[in-house]
Amino acid sequence: MKLSNSLGSEKPFFDLWRTELVMSMTLVEDLPEGQLYYSRSPYSCDVSVVVGPLSLLVAYPTWDSPDEIRKPVRLWHDALTERRKPTGPFTEIGHPVYAAEYDPTSSHVIAAWFYLGDWCGLAMEHNRPLPKEWHQLPTQWPEAYRDQIFELAERRSNASR
Repeated sequence: MKLSNSLGSEKPFFDLWRTELVMSMTLVEDLPEGQLYYSRSPYSCDVSVVVGPLSLLVAYPTWDSPDEIRKPVRLWHDALTERRKPTGPFTEIGHPVYAAEYDPTSSHVIAAWFYLGDWCGLAMEHNRPLPKEWHQLPTQWPEAYRDQIFELAERRSNASR
């Protein structure tokens, strides 16, 4: 896969993140904007990915708890919906690197923003398939949250049967 700024609007790249890559990641939260996945990657920096019905948000995580992620995700999703780059304090907290939405009417992927970086390493052919890691506790999250991660993994496993 060649890395270029046009990659963010390519459907295979968008689909790869929404399907194959998140299948290896830990589902850590269901949010109104979509399901939040986390990956402590051996190939690049840790990433958080929010997969909505037609959208995708990718960020480097810097939050210490599940409560801290809700507001930035909502603001990033609003920016994506408005087709603009995010502004304010949540452009730095969590480091959002990619946001795109699939338009079924035109069959195009519209990237609101796309910053090449280490996170793209997860999508590189030589790094796949990724090992399935469904029980990772995001760095700095309280140990008490581990039970919910196991519960989400169990639900996810049952749904895929």
